[in-house]
Amino acid sequence: NIYTDDTRYDVTNIPCPYPGLNPYTDENAQYFAGRDNLIEECIKRLTPAGHEQILFCVYGASGSGKSSFVRAGLVPSLKQYYQKKRIVVHDFYVTPRKSPRSELIQVLQPIYGDFDADTTIQVCFDRIINNSSKDIINILVIDQGEELFTQSDDQECQEMLSILTNLPTFNQLRTFIIMTFRADFLANLYAHQTIYEQVIKKGLDLRAMTEEEIQQAILKPLEGSNKLFELLLVEELAQVTAQQPSFLPLLQMTLLDIWQTGKLWLKTKRLLSDSLVNHANKSLNQVSREFNINEKEIIELLAELVDIHDDPRLDARRYRNMVDLETLIPNASKILD
Repeated sequence: NIYTDDTRYDVTNIPCPYPGLNPYTDENAQYFAGRDNLIEECIKRLTPAGHEQILFCVYGASGSGKSSFVRAGLVPSLKQYYQKKRIVVHDFYVTPRKSPRSELIQVLQPIYGDFDADTTIQVCFDRIINNSSKDIINILVIDQGEELFTQSDDQECQEMLSILTNLPTFNQLRTFIIMTFRADFLANLYAHQTIYEQVIKKGLDLRAMTEEEIQQAILKPLEGSNKLFELLLVEELAQVTAQQPSFLPLLQMTLLDIWQTGKLWLKTKRLLSDSLVNHANKSLNQVSREFNINEKEIIELLAELVDIHDDPRLDARRYRNMVDLETLIPNASKILD
């Protein structure tokens, strides 16, 4: 449809449906689009009765949308598939961080009860097995799986990898384990051949989206409303984003930036990089003014939270103890709060 009324492009004071730098989740899955065919393919691969695939890895470049694909696409679709069969589905989300054991215990407790302080990861999986039922299926998402190697306690990392190497049958565990993993860290799995082969042969390499798929992703949140994006703007954003898989977060940030202007038309076009820089500068200035903290201190603190390598593809988050941060940067707790 072609509209000439400018109000169709006016979104002033309307909440923005685009998440910016945050991933899509089950809470805003209705806005997630562009990966329908891949999701359908994954469901078919995971669910054949008697041959369910327990461990499934979605890997790809940093910024390629792995977390959004799993959290807002694959998991909701997998839940729907089994709920139609009148099967109860529990979904759990873990990011390994420093202690994957603690993270796992925290998400399992509401369903499986309290765990002792010295509970191991193996005990967590044993609890799942001992409480398994044909009427229940679990979906355990290990998001940002590369953190097992970049952040986690080595002993807990090795225990988790050992469990993933020697998983029981699906009928015993009644659990799908879906892991996201940055492709540039896959070499870390090579020493664990069983997992590595499972990832490469049976996992999903999350390819770059086509221009058409990106356009779907941009337009989906407006379905059912009386608001429109100017078509030329959508086409231009899709064309630029399709050049690199890692441009998806920049696109989401740009869409948020454009939305905040109040007009979804070509006149408000932004370069993908400009939106991220503007957002960073705005946040930096706001924190500096609000808490009367020097901008240099804020930048130094942020730098302490990232492991930076000569090869930027290997850059990763770094979790730091607050006491250590306060020693380096006196205002650390004030800034982070």
